Amino acid sequence: MKGRHARPSQTGKLAGQAAKFAPAVAVAGTMLGMPHHQPQPPRVIPAENVEPAELTASVRPAAPDRVYVVQAGDSLWSIAQRCYGNPHLWSDIYYANQAQIHDPNLIYPGQNLTIPHAGTTNAASAARARAGSSAVQASSESSAVQASASPMGYIRQAAQATGMPVSVVKAQNYVESSYGQNMGPSSAGAMGPWQFEPYTWPSYSTAPFSEATNWAVSTQAYIAMMKQLLHWSGGNIRTALAAYNAGQGNWQAGLGYADQILSLAGQG
Repeated sequence: MKGRHARPSQTGKLAGQAAKFAPAVAVAGTMLGMPHHQPQPPRVIPAENVEPAELTASVRPAAPDRVYVVQAGDSLWSIAQRCYGNPHLWSDIYYANQAQIHDPNLIYPGQNLTIPHAGTTNAASAARARAGSSAVQASSESSAVQASASPMGYIRQAAQATGMPVSVVKAQNYVESSYGQNMGPSSAGAMGPWQFEPYTWPSYSTAPFSEATNWAVSTQAYIAMMKQLLHWSGGNIRTALAAYNAGQGNWQAGLGYADQILSLAGQG
């Protein structure tokens, strides 16, 4: 497709990812151009709905070699609370999974994390982890800070800023990058969680294009773009989504993309 945000068909990308990632988006009805099998629903409630428990000296250890599948909205802090009954033990999970966790504030839906016995982290690592635990706690307990620490937080931030339903923004981000799992560049040069193209990026961000892979910077650009498109479309989300994909001058070509997102979000 041609236009401001023209991108290759998402059908091939989604089909190839279906077996690898467990999307956190519920599918309602038949999805346009999507595989017929349906993703499994999350096996645990989202972490943002978990009430913080009073911390005690007693710890409920996890079973040996337990595997936890990360859900949207999870953090290491909340997973430690769920598995151990003590969120301060988040570092045990972090150090047991460093091969796939490069930043303890960034974990993604679909990751399989090994939950080790509580207290198996060595003393030096535990001391370093405790020194930074206040930052992890803040990111889990404050929705404003959580927005800078997890894909779901940024998605909620974008939904609130644009006035769009969270389900729609979430579905759009899944279609674009599978919650940041596919940062690009695509065959058209698109990059980041919202898949901006080099010639589109300068219209919505003053940051260099290399920052398109930064969740915080890219989300601000996405908010600016969607606000402009929603104003242009008179508040019509379907038209705005179509223009996001194909450009304002060729928005009709993006209606399939828009309908795919709305179907994923249960709005179709």
